[in-house]
Amino acid sequence: MARKKKPTVSKKDLDFSLNNPKDETSRRSLGSYYIKKNSSGTWSLLLESYEGGERSQETISKALYYKFGLRPEMNVQQARDEIKKYNFLRKSENTEVRSQMLALKRSDKLVGINQTLFPPLLVKKFNEKIDELNATHRYKVRMLGVFTVVQEMVSKTVKVMPSQYTDEMGKITNYFKKRQFSVSYCMDIIYMLNWWGKFYAKQTGTYFEKVEGLRANDRNAIAQAHSFKTEGVRTAALPIDEEALKRIKGNIDPKNEKEIFWFNWIESAYRFGLRPSELDRIVGNVETYFENGAEILLVEQTKTVFDSSDREKLKRIPVLCSEQADCLEKIKTGLMKRPHPKWVHKMAKDSKKKYKRHEKYDCYSPRKGATDYWLEKLGQILENCALFLGHRSIETTWKHYKNRTKAFFDDTDYTKKTKLKSVG
Repeated sequence: MARKKKPTVSKKDLDFSLNNPKDETSRRSLGSYYIKKNSSGTWSLLLESYEGGERSQETISKALYYKFGLRPEMNVQQARDEIKKYNFLRKSENTEVRSQMLALKRSDKLVGINQTLFPPLLVKKFNEKIDELNATHRYKVRMLGVFTVVQEMVSKTVKVMPSQYTDEMGKITNYFKKRQFSVSYCMDIIYMLNWWGKFYAKQTGTYFEKVEGLRANDRNAIAQAHSFKTEGVRTAALPIDEEALKRIKGNIDPKNEKEIFWFNWIESAYRFGLRPSELDRIVGNVETYFENGAEILLVEQTKTVFDSSDREKLKRIPVLCSEQADCLEKIKTGLMKRPHPKWVHKMAKDSKKKYKRHEKYDCYSPRKGATDYWLEKLGQILENCALFLGHRSIETTWKHYKNRTKAFFDDTDYTKKTKLKSVG
């Protein structure tokens, strides 16, 4: 009996779309934002992308312009120049359009969520109030982001008017734990909650009672929940040390003023252990005083400084060596500017070493290396380092700012002898 011949199927009859979801024609392109000039002389922001070979365009809400560094009062050319920079940085970071658009739409939809809790006209005025702050653009964007979280939290979880916020602290703290926010970020949210509540009460002539800070038990519970967070956690930057600083200095062009300014910024952040935003704030606007024969640099902390009774707003960093004194003069005269994080990694990395994907030098690296610099080079104790960094406890300094990938020890008579032999 002859075997039945199996029917043949041509490749064109097969549908590979399910088996190959990453097929190029099924993926959405990264796309780019562009400014369209309107017939009235004004402009609009659009996103153009391709999916399945078809072009799509989406108009971005004006309420989201601040996320792109745009302001409605800009002329067409100014807006185009700004969006060109945004596209360049965004593509260099390889951000996916789909996830970014979801985030933008989520923010845009908040305007329409429960208009009783957040009347659109008041929300618009409040956003304008934030934008008018005498602060850096980076700080304003952060505050607008915190306000977005407040709207989402109140609309979806708390569901009460500002006059009742204090009665719902249980729901608020549960929301913090569920979202696994850090204690620092939770305090930012509470600050914004009070700011919005006070603004709303003034605009509507209603009563508002200030929401108090977190209790010790709540803080501990929130901190514990945050310790288990895995997604969306910022990867710790590699710490700058003296060797990395030498590599950066050796790699820059001594005739390039821009690179010299960038190096000055890196060295100053390293010598004083400053956060990027803290150094940016004092460049050309330094406040110092003398105590016990040393010049003391006064720095306003930019991370969780809203409740001065709970956390010291100012930290005091003494000038303990000539290198710090030189950096202080450059800060006073404004001879520095924050570099791009990719430039920092490119200049600081050791060409003889292979780095893992998550191992990066960035603008936070100088602060990460400051503790070891103070301990080793300047002979300071850990308690002093914690004060210079603005930490409330030395445990934070030890856990997150001490480099434990190197062997640190005090010399003994034996190690002094072996050191001499190794040199010989």
